Amino acid sequence: MKYLLLALCLFSTNLLAQEEEKITYIGYEEIEDVMYDEGVVVIELWAIWNDDNSFEISELYDCSVYRIDVDEYPLAIEEYEVMALPAVLYFLDGEYQFKIEAD
Repeated sequence: MKYLLLALCLFSTNLLAQEEEKITYIGYEEIEDVMYDEGVVVIELWAIWNDDNSFEISELYDCSVYRIDVDEYPLAIEEYEVMALPAVLYFLDGEYQFKIEAD
């Protein structure tokens, strides 16, 4: 299932898609609202001090892409048991599927 979701959000080679910023910044309380978007939802748990190590989630397509600043919303780390930043949460049709964390 993990690889199927990743296949649905393959990295785009379309230059126009790469130029357009697709990331929407949200707060922790908005996770429940956006996770019910239709299809695949990708939420990166991110911190400004670790920006050099962030995932290139803006290059994903065919999915909704969001980012949460964990310095402002640390509850997201606790709820999804994140051990390393950045971390990316994957949802499919409103259901949490899995996460990927930095090494």
